[in-house]
Amino acid sequence: MITLYTIEETYKALDENAEALFIPNCDPALIGTYTLEREGETVTVSCYDYDNLVDCFAKEFSVDCEAHEDPVETAMEWIDYNVIGSYVGKYTPMVVCKDEEGNYSESED
Repeated sequence: MITLYTIEETYKALDENAEALFIPNCDPALIGTYTLEREGETVTVSCYDYDNLVDCFAKEFSVDCEAHEDPVETAMEWIDYNVIGSYVGKYTPMVVCKDEEGNYSESED
């Protein structure tokens, strides 16, 4: 279940969890928390908007991209492999996308 918060509210909601993980330098993409079952426990993790996360990394990658490289495409590939494709324990952040109506999906896929 997604709970939408401001950036400050998200940090406060996860403040008591010393194991909570956040994606460095991507606070503009932080939208709240996500509660789900992992490793036999109900856990609450940080939750990021995919499109905003792409924007964060594209800005970072635009500095180092070659002329023929698209920083947005590079960011999407990097996020898909290194963020969404990585599991670093039960407090791994969740990344969600909006559906066609602009709502966040509750799916864990």
